[in-house]
Amino acid sequence: MSPSKIQISVPTRGDVNFNTLRRLSEIREANPSLPPVHFEAGRLSVASVRNEIVRKFLKTDHEILLMVDDDLTPHRDVLAMSQYVRLSAMETPEPRYDIVGAPYMLLRQPIAMIATPCVFNRGPRGGFKFIPEVFSQTGLVPCDALGTGCMMIARRVLEDKRCMPFSLGVDQDGVMVMTEDLLFCVRAKEAGYTVAADFARFADHWNCLSLNTVHKGYMDAFVKAGKTLTDVPSA
Repeated sequence: MSPSKIQISVPTRGDVNFNTLRRLSEIREANPSLPPVHFEAGRLSVASVRNEIVRKFLKTDHEILLMVDDDLTPHRDVLAMSQYVRLSAMETPEPRYDIVGAPYMLLRQPIAMIATPCVFNRGPRGGFKFIPEVFSQTGLVPCDALGTGCMMIARRVLEDKRCMPFSLGVDQDGVMVMTEDLLFCVRAKEAGYTVAADFARFADHWNCLSLNTVHKGYMDAFVKAGKTLTDVPSA
């Protein structure tokens, strides 16, 4: 697909990672027909910012929306994911999907014990679990859900009211039980759309943590494992 039909949009609260800016600039230089990158800032929920991005996207004639979070650095060849995106309901000889995302490591605050690619299947009770053999996957892998941090979405999915708007999943007490990206994938799958992760085009996930936060994260992890975090022995 021509890059001119792809809109890159970045939801942000105003603090875009330098590596994200540099990579997006490199992608535009390599693809002159690519429309200007759209940055959408907001102070409310991430879901509301994503909805504003979609609203503006649907006013254009672009075919694919590529969302890139402000703390993610996409693969240099991320636009090549568009070859796997199905733009119409017609079947194709080769596998194509309505939503294709780049995996990236899931970071839990304050620090993850094991960083894991943000690609999931639904369990029998409706919850999510990481896809089997997630660390050894290659190429295009069908899944039930993945993070929207670096995701291509076909226009017809965003036009479908069964999938939109982005919103948090909450229980009757207003407690969040599902993030807006996973709920979006759930709605899309229930509407008959397909989802896949492109493990050939991993994205880097950046996060800024103070040393005190990192140290506390290690202490909490050791306590959870029933161990004691001791001083580093001298050399």
